[in-house]
Amino acid sequence: MIRSSLRHHDPVYRDVIKHALINAWKGWRYWPLAFLASVLLTGSSYGFLVQSLSVVGKKSSLIGQKLPNIQTAFATISQGGNIVNATYALQIVFIIAILILAFFGLSVIAQGGLVFILGETRRGKKPTLREAFRVGGNAFWPLAVVNILAFAVIGILHFFVAFPLYLAITNPTQLMLTLYILSFIVFIPLIFLIVIIQIFSINAMILQGAPAAEAIIRSYNLFKKHWLTIFETAFILFFLTLGIFIIATGLIFVGVIPILVAVLIAAFIHSTFLFGTALGVGLAALIIGGFVVASFATQLQYATWTYLYQRLGEGGVVPKLHRWIRGLMESFSVPKS
Repeated sequence: MIRSSLRHHDPVYRDVIKHALINAWKGWRYWPLAFLASVLLTGSSYGFLVQSLSVVGKKSSLIGQKLPNIQTAFATISQGGNIVNATYALQIVFIIAILILAFFGLSVIAQGGLVFILGETRRGKKPTLREAFRVGGNAFWPLAVVNILAFAVIGILHFFVAFPLYLAITNPTQLMLTLYILSFIVFIPLIFLIVIIQIFSINAMILQGAPAAEAIIRSYNLFKKHWLTIFETAFILFFLTLGIFIIATGLIFVGVIPILVAVLIAAFIHSTFLFGTALGVGLAALIIGGFVVASFATQLQYATWTYLYQRLGEGGVVPKLHRWIRGLMESFSVPKS
């Protein structure tokens, strides 16, 4: 009886993720756009989270080192004999900064273009990459503002977690450890909230033409109203994508075996040609495989959140936990005469 009553209330993430998987696989022609969008590690429920947690420890160790390093750098530059070296170093830093800004700009444009494509394909249209880049380029500044705000807030959150960790390492008392654990517990839901607001804001700006400020407010209100459904979707999506990366890693290990065999044979028979060919084929396969996995996973993430944003905007979405409770209550209710 419980199963039959629950059958009429399918979870929203089941339909959303199913269509997102279909889009990510059949929409392979849009993978270059998804790959560019993945540069900023956004668009997923854990993209920023994984990135953030991986650098918290590094930032905590850098807190006590940054000031001496900066003082050493200024002292080195100020020395007369190192003026030429300092000039070259500044030129290299300038070139790197230009490249970072270029990749940032391309990734921001790709974010808007990918959301545009997902919205159009859901309506049965087949937009081109040229149209996607045009839409993303037209919305560059609002998209850039949302990304910069997200990075800024996450950077502040990094500090508020890394600093207690630094104190806990340098002064490992019970109070410092408790403070770090509490800051870490608060940090996780906040970082998740920022990720969702960011991706929903991109959808609001691209699909609905909302200004940046209005898109952020609209996304926050949507999260506040449907937070449990969003958490359910993020939970399923996390393990689905984790499974994809585990399978991809296994395939990489299997694919490396013939490459290693060819390299060993080349070393045994002293064949430079076979050795170079094996390494070249292995490197090309690794690059292509990495591109496919990263692009597919990114498009899956964006498609999931875009479709969920559209479903939540339509209304009538009830979290699975609520459906379970309602199904149980209906199962044990008094039959109608």
